Amino acid sequence: SGTSWDDLTSNNNDFTLTGATFDSGDSGSLNFDGTNDYATADSSFATTTGNDITIEFWAKSTSGSQPSYANIIDANHSTAITGSTGSGWVIQQTGGTQNQFYFAYYNGSGYESNSDAALFTLDQDAWTHIAIVKNGTGVQVYKNGIAGTSWTASSATLENPSQIVHIARYANGSTRDFIGKIAQVRLYSSDY
Repeated sequence: SGTSWDDLTSNNNDFTLTGATFDSGDSGSLNFDGTNDYATADSSFATTTGNDITIEFWAKSTSGSQPSYANIIDANHSTAITGSTGSGWVIQQTGGTQNQFYFAYYNGSGYESNSDAALFTLDQDAWTHIAIVKNGTGVQVYKNGIAGTSWTASSATLENPSQIVHIARYANGSTRDFIGKIAQVRLYSSDY
């Protein structure tokens, strides 16, 4: 609660909250209203120690009018921000297609994605557990524990794993703020 979202592991990768509010009614989540509400890591950290990564979180979209390319988690997938290397990875909405999201990562020369097609859909006003597992060139999503869409990238390289991570915001501005709730974000340096 307050102005920080504390890492509960010994890694101390804490986040500073801007505008976001804590909701204890949902067993603890952050509420983002889409207008300058976000959480930003206090410093750059290794989101993975190699090319494999698992990204896990709970999300609840509270709007059928998300902004185009609304970001759930942005590990500085664009131009370098002070303290980051730039060109990381992102989970964002597929343009203006409401509540459909994809995962993309930088491989050293360009971005890998499933042609920006939806990897998963969030049902409005319903909590959804998402796990995105990148193992080499394979990317698999699990929605509420059930294997869903998968795709194969052309390169396994996750070029810049050390990033300043943003929750519910595009690293370079406020035009892509997610509207909804996010809880229990976890990053693993392997394909769990």
